[in-house]
Amino acid sequence: MTQPLRVLLFDGSAMAYRSHFAFVKNPLRNAQGLNTSAAFGFTRDLLRVLDAERPDRVAVVFDVSRETFRTERYADYKATREKMPDELVASLPYIDRIVRALGVPALGVPGVEADDVIGTLARRAADAGHEVIIVTGDKDFCQLVDERITLFNPWRARPGGRPLRLTRKSVEETFGVPPERFRDYLAMVGDSSDNVPGIPGVGPKRAVELLERFGSLEETLARAEEVPQRGLREKILANVEQARLSYELVTILTDVPLEEDLDALAPSEPDRPALAELFAELEFREFAKRFAVAIDDDPHVHHRVPAAEIDELVARLRAAGRFVFDLETTSLEPREAEIVGMAFAIEPGEAWYLGAEERLGQSAFELFPLELDFRAHLERLRPLLEDPAVLKGGQNVKYDVQVLARHGIEVRGIAFDTLLESYVLDPSTPSHGLDALATRYLGYR
Repeated sequence: MTQPLRVLLFDGSAMAYRSHFAFVKNPLRNAQGLNTSAAFGFTRDLLRVLDAERPDRVAVVFDVSRETFRTERYADYKATREKMPDELVASLPYIDRIVRALGVPALGVPGVEADDVIGTLARRAADAGHEVIIVTGDKDFCQLVDERITLFNPWRARPGGRPLRLTRKSVEETFGVPPERFRDYLAMVGDSSDNVPGIPGVGPKRAVELLERFGSLEETLARAEEVPQRGLREKILANVEQARLSYELVTILTDVPLEEDLDALAPSEPDRPALAELFAELEFREFAKRFAVAIDDDPHVHHRVPAAEIDELVARLRAAGRFVFDLETTSLEPREAEIVGMAFAIEPGEAWYLGAEERLGQSAFELFPLELDFRAHLERLRPLLEDPAVLKGGQNVKYDVQVLARHGIEVRGIAFDTLLESYVLDPSTPSHGLDALATRYLGYR
């Protein structure tokens, strides 16, 4: 028998809303002023649940249309909701890119609410014998709960601090009705957030009493004359069609025609370069560290340049018109540092390294004294380094310029210094060192 899969379905649009408003009093912003609250909260919560649940199949489902069959049936459906804030609208493309870069399938069907897509995926997976966990704070999904489908609300905790999970038993304990009667319950009490009218005057307690007596909404409507309380009886009789409409509006569809099958929901490996770019722009430093690429695992090309090929290297750098360079030295103090090597790069992913010549030293205290001598290389590099027409850059270039000046070379054509640029962009960052910048902006560690 095939081992049951664990299927995780995220209510993506609700998560985005929740994340945005969680920071509404103190919104997060990057250096460019972009509100990053929704993207940050969404990413944090998504990763937290994925880490805890380790799903075999997963999907984040979004609403992609305002108009659905529910708005066609009832024009005032969700009409009381405020317009989505512009800053949240601007965050949604980032959230979508983050989800996809994490290797998590993202779904949305035009004309269909995310709830119905989730309901269909959940029903398919459960009918195939798999475990389904719907990550949501929306109680409407209680109607889907059965032996294989549960709800997980990471934003609410049970006594003891554990996140809220709703099973068949806990749905009935919480609301007083089993999952199969939850639509009847919602149709009676209505839903102010979705502007579902329900039956006026029927609250949760009264709805439970009616369902305990009559068993269903339809039976309640059919036998309304048997309701002993006159006022309640008259309200039910006066709102029969409204109650039936409410039942239709709160019913989550489980038969939406979807192209995606369970295999399409298999997570893939994160796209670390894409995440590095996103997290650098959004300034999510901890996420950038988590998904940084170990430099040894990345297919960079490193060339060690022999002395005989220095002129060829110089010609390549001059033809490029600009390059970055970095010195390897014996000291952090420029007045004491001797050069033992020099690295160059023109394009991402490829670099050249020119090491010092090894020469026999004069020390009487070592059996085989060796010294590293870079002086001969410097003379061949001098015209390039002193040419202002060839632009140069690096990290903490001031140090390299001071060391080279002590060796008789006046570097010209400095175009940029990543250390200074980092400071200008964000003076408050804990480190402007090369390792920190590589993680933050390139996704390398």
